[in-house]
Amino acid sequence: MKILVATPTFPPNKDGVSEAASAGVRAFLGRAWKVDVATEPTFPPRISLDWHGAKVYEFPISGSSYFRDPYKGATGQYRDFLRSGNWDVILFHSYSWPLFLSVCHLDVMLSKKILVSHGYSGLFWTPVSRFPFGLLSFACSFIQSLFMLGWLKRIDRLVVLSTRRDLRAFYDHTLAKLINHSGVRTIPNGVDISHSDISNRPGRFRQGLGLSSTGILFLCVANYSSRKDQGFAARAFREAAIPGSTLVFIGSKLNESSDIFQKADAQFALKEPPGEIIWLDNQTREMTLDALTDCDVFILSAYWEAQPIAILEAMSERKPWIARDAGCIAEMPGGLCVKSIRGMAQAMKTLAEDSNLRSRLGQLGREAVEAFYNRKKYSESFCQLVEEVGS
Repeated sequence: MKILVATPTFPPNKDGVSEAASAGVRAFLGRAWKVDVATEPTFPPRISLDWHGAKVYEFPISGSSYFRDPYKGATGQYRDFLRSGNWDVILFHSYSWPLFLSVCHLDVMLSKKILVSHGYSGLFWTPVSRFPFGLLSFACSFIQSLFMLGWLKRIDRLVVLSTRRDLRAFYDHTLAKLINHSGVRTIPNGVDISHSDISNRPGRFRQGLGLSSTGILFLCVANYSSRKDQGFAARAFREAAIPGSTLVFIGSKLNESSDIFQKADAQFALKEPPGEIIWLDNQTREMTLDALTDCDVFILSAYWEAQPIAILEAMSERKPWIARDAGCIAEMPGGLCVKSIRGMAQAMKTLAEDSNLRSRLGQLGREAVEAFYNRKKYSESFCQLVEEVGS
C-alpha cells in the first residue's frame, strides 16, 4: 500500500492537526506501508526529510481560501506533485491548502481520497470592529460551502470526529448528509494513554510556583488567542471568588491577546481579591504534564472547538473539566459544560467544594479515554479505513 498524507502542518509542529496526522503516519508505517507526507516547511528547518521512514515533501505555501488572501508560493509544484503521484490512498487533513489546491484535480486523481475533518465552520461568523464587520469573509465561506456540495461527492471517505451534525463546528457533516454521502465515518480524536501519569511528580508544579498544596488549582492549557478567550475564564474565576484558589494559564507564548486579557483582568483583581491568576508561557511538555498532575480542575474557555485534545489529555489524567459549550464538548464525559461566565463561575465553585464529585468526573473521563478516545483505537481505525478504501 502506498499512501500520501497531505497536511498543512507536521512534526516538529505540535498543533492538533500535526499530532493527528503524525499518529496516522506512525500507524501506517507500522503496517509496513510506504508513506509520503506533503506539508509546509518549518522554522527552523527540519533536520531531515525522512520522518521515521516516511518521506516528507515540503511546499512553501501561504495564504488562505479567502479571495483577498489567495494561496501563493509553490502552488503549481504541489499540484504537479499530486498529478504525478501513484498513491493508492491520499489523506487530506483539515480544510487548508493541501485540500483546496487539489479540488479541481479530484476527477483525474486515480488515488482513493479520504478527507479527515478537524471541524468545519462554514457558517460561523466572527464579528470584527471594522466595516464590513467580518461579513465579507462570512459570505465567502458560505459560497465555498455551496461549491463543497459538488466536490465532496468526489471524496471517497469523510472522517468526522463526532456523529453530531450542526451549522457550526460540524457543518461539513451536515452537507454530507444533504448529498447522502455514503462514505462518512466517525473516528474520534485519541490521546496516547502511555503518556498518562508519566510526570508522576506530584507537587513539583505547585512548588515551582510557590503554591499551597491544599488550595484549589484550576488549569487552562491553550495558546493565547481571541478564539481560546482566556479572558472569559479569568472573569469567571474572579466572579467565583474562591478563597485560596489559583487559576494558571499556560500558552506557547505571551502575545497581544494575553496582554488584552491581563489588562481586562487587572481591574477585577483589585475589586475581587480572593484567588490568584498566573499567566505562563514557554513551558516544556514535562512541566505541562506536571501542571496536569497537580491541578484539581481543567478549564477550557474557547468559544469555537471541535473535539479538543487538551480536554482529552485532562480526562486521561483523571482531571474533571469545565468548558464552554462548543463543538461536541457537551458529548464528552468527565466534566461540566457551560454557556456563560456566570455558569463557569458556578461550576468552579461546585467542583471546588465537592472533592467526591471531582473524583467521580475524573474517573468517568479516564474510562472514556481507555474505551474510545485513545491513540491505539484511533490508529487502528484509520488503518482499517485505509484498507477498506484501498483494497
